[in-house]
Amino acid sequence: VNVYDLATSNYSSLIDAHECARTIHIYGHDLLVCGMDDGSITFWHVGDGKRLLSINPEQGPIRCIISIPDGIVCGTQKGSLVKVPLSQLHYSPSNTNQPLSPKLLPHECKVELLHAGDDQGAIVSLDACGYHVAAIAGDGELQFWDARVNECLKRIRCDSPVHQVIALNKRCAAIADNQGSLIYLDQDDDYK
Repeated sequence: VNVYDLATSNYSSLIDAHECARTIHIYGHDLLVCGMDDGSITFWHVGDGKRLLSINPEQGPIRCIISIPDGIVCGTQKGSLVKVPLSQLHYSPSNTNQPLSPKLLPHECKVELLHAGDDQGAIVSLDACGYHVAAIAGDGELQFWDARVNECLKRIRCDSPVHQVIALNKRCAAIADNQGSLIYLDQDDDYK
């Protein structure tokens, strides 16, 4: 992973060549979150390129990462959904006067499992509207989750593989399937 500074045209490498970042996500304006092939989640401060914390929830490679109001949710190759509340990192994306520093970070970070995967299908796409998370599993299942209480609200089986989901609001999502269809789904309806 390289960070490119538009003002100076310089870039710096954050991750060693022997590590493989599968996905990256920016949280707030200065926290880069990397989902790694070894299953770890690594937090970097964008301003100075310092690695702040690395945790491994032991759920397989991280496929996708999204923001929720107080943290992140990661989807894994194993089909798990992992929540990391960033309030325990003493980090608020709206608090620009207090930059992240390693001394503010705990030695360990509590990770919550929204869903333990069963190796039946990787989480291939995630999106959120507030705490309401829409997830697509590799086997074509659309899942609606409430990340506040770690509860699955609805599961809908799709006829064809789906590669992307967008959470439109807390009850609805749009999905794009491999047949080129864009489908609007509400939790009250079953997929047809």
